[in-house]
Amino acid sequence: MTIELKYSVELVNISKSFGKLQVLNNICLKLPSNRITAVLGPSGAGKTTLLKIIAGLLSPDEGRVIIQGRDMTEVPPWKRPVSMVFQSPALIPTMKGWENICLPLRRCPKDHVKELAEMLGIEHVLNKYPEQMSGGEQQRVAIARALITNPEILLLDEPFAHLDVVIKESLMRDLTRLFSNLDITVVHVTHDQDEALTMSDYLAIMCRGKIIEFGKTEEVYARPKTSLGAKFLRHNFVNLNGKIFRFPPEAVRIDESGEFSGTVVDCLKKRGYWLLRIKTEDGSVIECAYHRRVTIGSSVRFNVVRDLLVEL
Repeated sequence: MTIELKYSVELVNISKSFGKLQVLNNICLKLPSNRITAVLGPSGAGKTTLLKIIAGLLSPDEGRVIIQGRDMTEVPPWKRPVSMVFQSPALIPTMKGWENICLPLRRCPKDHVKELAEMLGIEHVLNKYPEQMSGGEQQRVAIARALITNPEILLLDEPFAHLDVVIKESLMRDLTRLFSNLDITVVHVTHDQDEALTMSDYLAIMCRGKIIEFGKTEEVYARPKTSLGAKFLRHNFVNLNGKIFRFPPEAVRIDESGEFSGTVVDCLKKRGYWLLRIKTEDGSVIECAYHRRVTIGSSVRFNVVRDLLVEL
C-alpha cells in the first residue's frame, strides 16, 4: 500500500549564521506536495539561504531538512531529488540550447528534450547558442535544464528578476500552466508581491530570518496574522471612529458618492491594474487597486468594503 505524502519538504528548526550575522532563525516550515509555494520577503530576509539549504548547497547550523519523508540534512545536493533555477540562466556559451538542457545528464534523451521544449515554447532555440537567444529564451532553457532530470522539487531563486515586464508576464503565465500539469513541488523565492500572489498556491512571508506568515495565498493576503506581514502586503491601516482597522487595497472602491474622500498622491502601473495612493482628510495614506490611471492631485471619493475590515 502506497501512502501519498502530504508534504514534500519539511524544515525543522533550521538556523544558519555567517559569522556573527544570523540569517535564519529557527525556521519551521512544511511545503505542500505538488503545489507552488512562494517565499516572499525583502532583500536580506534569508530567502536564498533557505533555498540553498533545501538544495543541499549549504548546511544548516541547526535543524533538519526532510525531503519526501527522508532526513536529507547530510545528503549531498547531487543525491537529492531537487533542481534549482537561479536569477542568471548561467548557460554555457559554447553549447547550443539542447546541449545546455542536457548538461546534467550523461546521455541526452531527445524525446524528453523535445517535450520540454514544446512545453516551454523554445523549440526554435534548440540549435541556437545563448548569445542568439533573448533573456526570456535563455531563462526558459535554464528551466528546461532544471526539469530534464525529472526532479520532485523545483527551486526558483527570483528567476524573473532580470526580465522586462512583457517577457516576465509571458513566462509566469506559461510556467503556472506547466507546473499545474506536472507532479512537482515548486518553491519560488521573490521580493515581488505581484509575482508571489499571481503564481503561488501557498505563501510564506519572511522577515529577518523568520517566517512571519504562512498559509494558502488568498487567505494570507486577505487576513495576514501579523501587522508586519500586512504592511508587506500593502494593507492599509486607518483610524475610523476612534478604532484602528487594516484592510487590503481591494477593499477600497472608488465611488463618486463614496463615504470618504482624499487626494491622489501617487499612481503606479502594476500587473493588470493601477495602484493609487490616496491621502485622506485626516492625513492617512491608503492604497487602492483601480482599473485605470488617475491624475496625481485629483480629488476622489471612495468606500471601504466593511467585510474586509480587520480591527486591531
